[in-house]
Amino acid sequence: MINRRKFIRYAGAGIGSAFILPASGLATINSIGEEIVAKTANAKANQNASVYVAWFGWEPPLFNGRMRAFHCLDISFWFYNTDLMLSHSGGGARPRELSDKMSDALLQFMRTGDPNGGKLPPWPVYSIENGETMILNDVSEVKNDPDREARAIL
Repeated sequence: MINRRKFIRYAGAGIGSAFILPASGLATINSIGEEIVAKTANAKANQNASVYVAWFGWEPPLFNGRMRAFHCLDISFWFYNTDLMLSHSGGGARPRELSDKMSDALLQFMRTGDPNGGKLPPWPVYSIENGETMILNDVSEVKNDPDREARAIL
């Protein structure tokens, strides 16, 4: 479990940096939420702030896979509580492994303003030109503006 005191102690670090988490990723982009995330990230990037964008795409093994990556599912992952939120994650080693990586990145960001240095792949600073986005899943990876075409259609 994560020490709550560490979260409280590091909550004030990283001022001037932004950690932007879009709504949970879906198989197809069909909400205005992704456009709002891109506009917010672009605005922060224009302020010369270090911006890190994440897209949570992990899908729980519940209800025969029908739940997908729903809104707020990621919260228990950031705070290393997947075993306490069985109705969201199903519990067990699979969600715990991703949660360990995500909570480590969040603590690192709170300490330094940069989520790198932990168990996730290298997480580049977001740029307006490339839209670097960390896709959080069983195998996490960075993609450049993964929903640019879908947002253009909206």
